[in-house]
Amino acid sequence: MQVAELSIDHAEGRFLLTIWEGTLSVMPVLPDDIRLANNEITLPDVTDITLFTVRLARHIGLSPSFSLAVNSCTLLEFNS
Repeated sequence: MQVAELSIDHAEGRFLLTIWEGTLSVMPVLPDDIRLANNEITLPDVTDITLFTVRLARHIGLSPSFSLAVNSCTLLEFNS
């Protein structure tokens, strides 16, 4: 089973979204959920996880790029 962690830094702190690979399980996200430190969802496969992450980043105005960090587990980085 694959797992990805999406860390979002914002003005009020950091939000961590843990994304598991498996049977689809996504609860509706409410504005109050952003105040939580961590939330978890499950998506069917790594392709869905990557697409979700890129679409979410673009929705909030970020542009994805491949990480240049050597020996890092970071696949994508997002910048405004």
